Amino acid sequence: MLAQNKDYNLSGRIEGENNLKYALLFSYENELRKITRSNIVDNKFEFSGLYAPKQPTGTITTAYVFLSEHEFESSQDLTTLTRSPLWRTKIIMEPQIDFVFNAQNKESMVKAGPLNKVQSVFSNLQERYLKKIDSAHLSIDLENLAAELKDKKKKDAKRLLFFEEKADELALINKYPDSEVTLVHFSVFTMVPFFKDNRVKEAFDGFSERLRQSKHGIRLGGFLTEMEQQIQKPNMINKIMPQFELAGLDGQMYKNTALYGQYTLVDFWASWCAPCRAENPTIIAAYNKYHQKGFNVVAISIDQLKDKEKWEAAIKKDKTEGFAQLFNPGGISGIAKELNINSIPASYLLDAVGKIIAVDLRGDMLEKKLQELFGI
Repeated sequence: MLAQNKDYNLSGRIEGENNLKYALLFSYENELRKITRSNIVDNKFEFSGLYAPKQPTGTITTAYVFLSEHEFESSQDLTTLTRSPLWRTKIIMEPQIDFVFNAQNKESMVKAGPLNKVQSVFSNLQERYLKKIDSAHLSIDLENLAAELKDKKKKDAKRLLFFEEKADELALINKYPDSEVTLVHFSVFTMVPFFKDNRVKEAFDGFSERLRQSKHGIRLGGFLTEMEQQIQKPNMINKIMPQFELAGLDGQMYKNTALYGQYTLVDFWASWCAPCRAENPTIIAAYNKYHQKGFNVVAISIDQLKDKEKWEAAIKKDKTEGFAQLFNPGGISGIAKELNINSIPASYLLDAVGKIIAVDLRGDMLEKKLQELFGI
C-alpha cells in the first residue's frame, strides 16, 4: 500500500576517466518491473522517489544500478541487461544511498544503511569473480590457438569460475545468518541444485529463527523442501524413456523415437537456468566430436510459454541450433511432468532403443561416458 512506501534518494558519482552517459535503476514493485533512467552529467546522476521496503512475497526490495555509454532500449528486461556489455551493481533499497563507481578499477562502493553494508560484501565477491573471468579470458587470448579453441576454453573457464563463485557465495551466506540480505542471495540455492551434498540445507538450518520464520524464510524453506523432493528421482537406469511428442523451433511436432541416434542425450533446460547454459559448451563439444559416430542431443526447454522468444534467443546465443530443440512450456505437462522435471539441469543418456543408461552427466562425466561407449 502507498502508506507503507518510503521516500528514497540515490546519489551517484563516477570516478576516473570514462565515457559513461546513462544510468538506469531497475527494480520490481509489487512483482512489476519498474525502470527509472537518469543522464550522467559531470560524472554525477541521481534517482529519487518512493519505494516499498518489502515486496508481497516478504522479500526486501532490491534493485540494480546499470551504467552505460549507450542509451537503454525500453524493451530491455533484467535478463537482457545483465548479459549486456555494461556495468551493474545490485543494491538494497533504503532511504538514502550514496553510490560511487570507480571506472578505472571497475569497482563500486555503496554507502547506505545496514542492509547495503551486507549487500556490499556480496557485490564485492561478484566483482572479484568478474575480474577473474576477465583475467582468464585475457590469458587465453594470448595463447597460440585457433579462434574456435579459444572460445571453448573461455566458456570452460567461465563455467568453472561460476560454480566456484556459487560455493564462495554460500560460504558468505553462512557468515550472515540473521540478515535479510542473506535470504535474497540464498533464494537461487532453493531453486537450482548446485551441489549434491547437504551444504544448502545446513546453511538454511543455520539461519536465525527470526529469519527462518519470516514470510520470506518460510517461503524459501518450502522451495528448498520441494527441490529436495524433486531431485530424489526414481531410479530410471535400464528403463525405457517414455514416448513423447513436442514442438520444435519450426513449430512442427516431433516424436522422440524419430530423433534417437546410437546414443542420445535428452537434456532438460531453460533460458533462465545459468547452470544449464553453463553446461552447453561441454555438450556442444561432445556433439561435435561424436555426432558422426551416432550421438544425438535432444534439448527440451521448460521455459514458460510467454518466454518462447527468450528460449529461441538463448539457442541462438549459445549456438545450440544443431541439437534437436523441443519446447515443453513450463514443464507442467508432457514428458517433463511425467519424469517430474522441476529441478534443472536434468539429463538422460539413452541407447539406440531408448533405454536409459545414465542420468545427469555433467562436465567431463559426459565425455568420459561417451569415450567408454564409443570405445575411444
